[in-house]
Amino acid sequence: PAAKPIVTRESNVSNAKAPFGDASKVSKHRPPLVHPIVAKIKINGYEAKALFDSGSTADLISASFVDTHKLPSFKLDEPSPLQLAITGSRGKINRACFVKVIHGACSNKERYFDILNIDRYDAILGTSYQKDFGVLLDVSANEVIYKTNPTQLIFNTKEIPTPKKKPALLVRKTPLSTYGISHSRFVKDKVLASPKIGRLATVNFTRATEPSGVKIVKTVHTEICQDDPLMPASLAVSVQDTIIDRLRDKWMTSTKDLWGPRPLKLPPFREINHSVPLIDENYRPTSRPAKCPEQFRQAYIDKINTYTEAGWWQRASVPAAMPMMPIPKKDNRIRTVVDARQRNDNTHKDVTPFPDQNVIRRDVARAKFRSKLDQADFFEQIRIIPEDVGKTAFATPFGT
Repeated sequence: PAAKPIVTRESNVSNAKAPFGDASKVSKHRPPLVHPIVAKIKINGYEAKALFDSGSTADLISASFVDTHKLPSFKLDEPSPLQLAITGSRGKINRACFVKVIHGACSNKERYFDILNIDRYDAILGTSYQKDFGVLLDVSANEVIYKTNPTQLIFNTKEIPTPKKKPALLVRKTPLSTYGISHSRFVKDKVLASPKIGRLATVNFTRATEPSGVKIVKTVHTEICQDDPLMPASLAVSVQDTIIDRLRDKWMTSTKDLWGPRPLKLPPFREINHSVPLIDENYRPTSRPAKCPEQFRQAYIDKINTYTEAGWWQRASVPAAMPMMPIPKKDNRIRTVVDARQRNDNTHKDVTPFPDQNVIRRDVARAKFRSKLDQADFFEQIRIIPEDVGKTAFATPFGT
C-alpha cells in the first residue's frame, strides 16, 4: 500500500483581489499581473496579513502592527543594515521583537522579527521561517505547503529509475479535454497542447522500501468570511486616519471663523497681561552684538518687516538691549529667541506650580482619540502692560 502523505497544505487569503492597482491598465507588453502568495496568520493572537517572500533572508514585521497591538519590542545595540534589491536602496533596522506565530506547521512558536515600516502587509516571512518549517510555495495554485519533516527532500535524484530497471509507475492518462476536444477522432500530433500548469508532482514506486518524494497528508481550507479583514492592520490604520482627516476638514470648515491666518495687529488687553517686575529698575544689562548666519539673513529680514508692519515690534533707541538669535526650524523657517538671562536674574520670580507631565501623559495615553492644540506665535498673542514695554528691548544685526 502507498505511504500516507506527509505534507500539510495551507490555503491563504491572497485569492481575493487585492485593493491595489488595476490589471487592465498594465501595458500589453508586460506579462499578466500575478499576485504574490499572501496568507492570513496569527501573531500573538492577532490576525495579520503576511507575505511569503522567498527573496527575503529576514523575517520582518510592520512597525504599525507592533504599535497598534502594543507588542513588546526592544532596541538593538547596533543598527542592522538592510539591503534591498534596488541598487543604492538601503536602510537600517533599529528595533526587533519576539512574537508567537500560528500558521500551518508553526503552532504558537516564538519567532524573532525585525521591525520596519512595511507597506501593505503586517509581516513578511522570509527564507528563515520557510526553512525552519519546510515551507513550499505553490505560485500556480496560490497555496502554501508545509512539510511534516522540513529536512525531507521532495525528490531524491539517487532513486530515479534507470532505463535498465524500470519500476512500475502509476501513470495517469491525460484526458482529451486537456487538448481542447471532446471526442477521440483527431490526430494528436497536429493538436497544440494547452500550457502545462505547475503542480506538486509525486511519483509512487512499487517497492517494499518507503519511496522518496513528498505527498499531501492534509488539506486545510480556510473560507473567507464577510467579516475577515482583506487588508493589513497597518493599512486599516491608514484608512482610519483618512476618515479622521475628512472629519477634521469638515470641522475646520464649520469653525473657520475661529481659525485662519493670524491678524497682523496687536492683541487686545485681556484679564491676564504680561508684566516685567524688575528688582533694580536702574540695572542695565551688558550689551553684546547680535549675530545672524548668512543662510537665515533673508528670513530674518522678512520677519522683522512683518512684525514691524503689524506693530508687534517697534524700532527704538535704548541704552542697553538683549541680543536676539535666529534658531532654524524643521520647515526651514526661523524661531527668534532673545537671550534675556541677565534681565531674568533681575526680575521678581512669579513661580507657578507646573503640572506633572507623567500624569498628563498617562491620562492622554488612556484616551482613544487625542487632539493637540498648537497656537501659532503664542507669545505674540499676549499683550504687555504699557509701562513695561521699554523693558523688553532687544538687538538684532539690523537694528534695535
